[in-house]
Amino acid sequence: QMNATLLPDGLIFVTGGVRGAGFNDMTTPVLSSEVWDPVTEQFTTWASMAVGRWYHSTVVLLPDGRLLSAGGDNNLNAEIFSPPYLFQGPRPVITSAPGLVRYGATFDVETPDASKVTNANWIRLSSVTHARNFDQRINRLSFQATATGLRVTAPSDPNLCPPGYYMLFLLNEKGVPSVARIQRIGDGVLTVTPPTNLTAVPGAGQVSLNWSASPEALAYTIKRGTRKGGPYSTTVARGVTTTSYTDTGLANDKTYHYVVIATNGNLESVPSSPVSAKPRTLPAAPTGLTATATSGTRIALSWVDNATNEQGFYIERSTDGVTFAQIARVGPNARTYGNGGLPRKTRYSYRVRAYNATGPSGYSDIASATTN
Repeated sequence: QMNATLLPDGLIFVTGGVRGAGFNDMTTPVLSSEVWDPVTEQFTTWASMAVGRWYHSTVVLLPDGRLLSAGGDNNLNAEIFSPPYLFQGPRPVITSAPGLVRYGATFDVETPDASKVTNANWIRLSSVTHARNFDQRINRLSFQATATGLRVTAPSDPNLCPPGYYMLFLLNEKGVPSVARIQRIGDGVLTVTPPTNLTAVPGAGQVSLNWSASPEALAYTIKRGTRKGGPYSTTVARGVTTTSYTDTGLANDKTYHYVVIATNGNLESVPSSPVSAKPRTLPAAPTGLTATATSGTRIALSWVDNATNEQGFYIERSTDGVTFAQIARVGPNARTYGNGGLPRKTRYSYRVRAYNATGPSGYSDIASATTN
């Protein structure tokens, strides 16, 4: 009546059972656990349980690498076992992994510990009852390191890897497993359309992104890089449910590159086409604005250009000194403007501000003049 359970590293954890004669002698429980190593073909004794486990008992491997041992006739309780690999130092971390993959496909697993990973193993989710686990198997996956983690190849043969759910464990050189990510492998071609029409508009210390929705998407992941063409090594946001996002806290005058990935909750799309943008500082506002009537129909403006990064200046005019409207736009480094074709003996007020791709500066002081 013992249970045998596959561990993330391929060892087999054996617990429970009875020593006495007969079908289920609950007076002679086996409390010590053992582990079978299929490489050395040796058993090693591990820690003992506090409670006997016999007929109707169950043991399941948990995603964090521990094991839940429970039940057995008349045993309405459970114990948690922590294997030795949990005490061998830091464990690898899985930052993200797709929930659904297809046979023979490659998929990306984000992890900061790619250089330390020696094994990527799939353990099928358990189906255990009556001291029997009928659905156990391990698939040892091939992988390559990438800039952001691992590129893993899924099994191609459904006879060796039946469709269904598996726990992905990454293990380091000490055999310490990550907390697992549950993934499903399925038949057929499974795709999510990538977002389209991605645009990037720079601002002061930020970039605003907009894109067209993917028809299958439930959410989006935004990734950023500092080199054209990638790698896009920084995950800016995950789980964005709109088709826009503003990336803030950026350095000005530095170019950033972006892609957006759609997900339906299980499967991720390929990245969108990349876009780039360079946040810029806003230009400084002009000062010293003067307005002088040079004729009965013309007023001349002059100001001090305080910016070195403007693309031009907006000229605004008012007849009441309160409500202004833009009347002209002049190029960079301009310091004067002539407003002609005005009626005689009419008073006008003006203000000026610089602008660049990031946006406009503040306003200059208001200057007023009356045509002759």
